[in-house]
Amino acid sequence: MTIDATDNWVTKVLIEEALRIIVRPAGQRILKIIKRKWKPETHWESRINKKYEGYFKVFNSISEEPNIEIDGKYPLTKSQKSAATAIRRKLRTDGRPNDQHAILTDLPNWGDSPLTLHVKTLDFADLKALRNEGHRPMVLSSCVVLLCRKSKELIVQRRSVHVDTYKNALHTFGGAFIPPSGVDPDRKKLSKTVKREVNEEIQISIDWKNPPPMIMSQEVKTGFIQLVVLGVNIDEESLIKYNNNWEGDLVKIKYSQLEGILHDQSWVHSGIGHILSWLAYGAPNAGLMAKFGDLSARELFNKIV
Repeated sequence: MTIDATDNWVTKVLIEEALRIIVRPAGQRILKIIKRKWKPETHWESRINKKYEGYFKVFNSISEEPNIEIDGKYPLTKSQKSAATAIRRKLRTDGRPNDQHAILTDLPNWGDSPLTLHVKTLDFADLKALRNEGHRPMVLSSCVVLLCRKSKELIVQRRSVHVDTYKNALHTFGGAFIPPSGVDPDRKKLSKTVKREVNEEIQISIDWKNPPPMIMSQEVKTGFIQLVVLGVNIDEESLIKYNNNWEGDLVKIKYSQLEGILHDQSWVHSGIGHILSWLAYGAPNAGLMAKFGDLSARELFNKIV
């Protein structure tokens, strides 16, 4: 039997069509699994808010970064300015930074897309003077749930005894937004804030092509308003090179150990809230079918919350 070029072409087309019929549904099923994996548990926000009432609050999920509008300087009284001047001198003596911060003047309409956050600026000394009087300004900040998919670990921070709040407590990585008037400003991007903070605190560069789920939340006791990025993977090799700094030490938590460690009393409540939000979404970027002991991410969320 002779097979000419036409027969080869026909055979090739038939094979390709058969593969298309077989592979396309499988690919569609995989995409559906991934999308379903990142769809959060029912009523997850209200469940977290009830459990951590007075400590941590989820406002809502967002699909794109908020816009930030700066409306001038935050007003201080004469006595607050005087107290801030003394604090500024002390910071210089101690070799501590005095970064600019941004304070929300009002909570936005959380249903807007994108959100617009109106802020006024002040430095850390001003902020500390306000806190010393018992105020809880809504400081704009950004945090991230970091993980290493290869080693099956969450990457968190043990805060040092030198930080202003929650000394020696476990927390996710992040920090305050630096407005454009400050040194090394974040240029109105909260994603740049969290990338800068991770690089400053453990000298690891993070990035993401397709943003994981994001939420807006509040650390109630301090007033911090937080954009939280739920699940950014970092290379195992990067963890070998990290250095701790004055703000805290890097801590690795195996997936299998997470449930027990989440019951540790030394957590910052907002840090637990960020990780539970990540679990509620099915642990984005943790790896397909990731397990936490014998439980899936959602099963662990449901067991705790």
